[in-house]
Amino acid sequence: EKSKNCLDEAHKIFTKLNENRLISMINMNFGIIHRFKNEWNTSIKYFENSIKIMEEINSPLELAEIYYEYGKMLKDKEDIGKSKYNFKKAQKVLNDLGEITMNNKVVQQLKLL
Repeated sequence: EKSKNCLDEAHKIFTKLNENRLISMINMNFGIIHRFKNEWNTSIKYFENSIKIMEEINSPLELAEIYYEYGKMLKDKEDIGKSKYNFKKAQKVLNDLGEITMNNKVVQQLKLL
């Protein structure tokens, strides 16, 4: 609950500052919090909002991270098709960037599906 309160406060500050990249990352973290509570619909809402913002500002590395975390949540929810879809989206972005380390994490997750 403490982490949620900190994120709420940060969200307010970053909204006032119009820091959309940070707002997107906060939404991703809210999605992760709700993932651990098995609050799937709320988690999905935060992840999808995070993706929408990050796509608008075109920040590919962070977008890949969001797809990756969203894929993990969907795996926990046992929605394997959507999980694989998000991991593949993360993988494509990471391949385009030439990012190897995070791509290896995605490959590991895909092997577990």
